[in-house]
Amino acid sequence: MVFFQLSVLLTINHQGGTDGTAPGLLLNLNVILATIGSAIFFRARQSKYTWTALAISTCLILGMSIHFAIEEGIAWSSIGGMCLALVTADFYAMEALGMSHLMSSSKIKFTNHETVSIKTSSSAILMLLLGTPIAAVFSHQSFLDGYKIFANFQYYDYALIVLAGGIIMGSSRMLYYACLAMSGPTYTTSTLLLMFFWTPIFQYIFIAVNVPNKISEPKWYYWVYVIPIVFCTFIISSNEFLVHASKVRWKRAFHELFGKIPKQNTK
Repeated sequence: MVFFQLSVLLTINHQGGTDGTAPGLLLNLNVILATIGSAIFFRARQSKYTWTALAISTCLILGMSIHFAIEEGIAWSSIGGMCLALVTADFYAMEALGMSHLMSSSKIKFTNHETVSIKTSSSAILMLLLGTPIAAVFSHQSFLDGYKIFANFQYYDYALIVLAGGIIMGSSRMLYYACLAMSGPTYTTSTLLLMFFWTPIFQYIFIAVNVPNKISEPKWYYWVYVIPIVFCTFIISSNEFLVHASKVRWKRAFHELFGKIPKQNTK
């Protein structure tokens, strides 16, 4: 669903000239829904600390949106971007649930590596067939214009950029599915929330290397919101430990964590 998220960014950013923080914070609203969805669809139990961190993160994201709207102004296209972020979260959940159902109902018993490879490949095909034309529509072009990008493959430098981007996106998708299989939905959701931290870091890097596009330096108040969001991310990523600690008491949970005593099965 990377290209659906790209569609959101194009909708927000089609007029150009942005520091990227406003689109980033609006886009990451789907992370909040992803965690809530994990509790519903994956039946992942959330601790009271996790729900508190989610509530604080939501308030901080909305507060940052209001702050950007007052200080810099957010275009009306950003409102559409926020709505598309909700749709993106739905598509993301549908893809994950659909693929999980197909893989589990198959008579063939796939290994974890095979499962991850199949899910990543199916996502890549969907992105090629639907992602680019949908992104073209949201950037005020025709649906078929999205397929014209493939005509540029005759230029080796453009093809190399697309190939490198595909490898990076494919690798990230494989890591996502692998982490989802090993760690559960809570950990993988928290990694998405960390995009708040990495977005400005990449902005500083792009400014340092003088990329041709206009990129502004992140505003100081962005970090005022991001630092507590990252702290909440740590709480969310520790959900499984917090749930276990609430059952066996904190002292025993920490002793189990550091290997001083064997872990107690609470299922």
